[in-house]
Amino acid sequence: MPTWLEIGIDNIGAAKALLGDKRHRSAVSRSYYAAFSHVNEVLVRGGFSKGVRTPSHRAIPRLIEHTFAHLNLTRRRKVKADFKHLYALRLGADYERSTAVNKPTAIQALKLAG
Repeated sequence: MPTWLEIGIDNIGAAKALLGDKRHRSAVSRSYYAAFSHVNEVLVRGGFSKGVRTPSHRAIPRLIEHTFAHLNLTRRRKVKADFKHLYALRLGADYERSTAVNKPTAIQALKLAG
């Protein structure tokens, strides 16, 4: 069974490949899931499980704020803000056909996922 870290690495690789193929919406989505997987890796290492596979997507920013004690407060807030921004990009890419998703958006998503 792969770790969340391995899943995240696979997703970031997929995002880069999709960007190269000019499939920007899918690149944004995979970037988000790379970040989501990496956050879940940290949560699992910190003992978070509570009988669920993963926390809800909307719960992640709160969990970053309260669980990522290994980061100083400024860095934790930056990670939280980046994750929220990436989540918004993913929602636009996946569910809003009127949202413009282009190469700069996909590059931004990859950077946020990093």
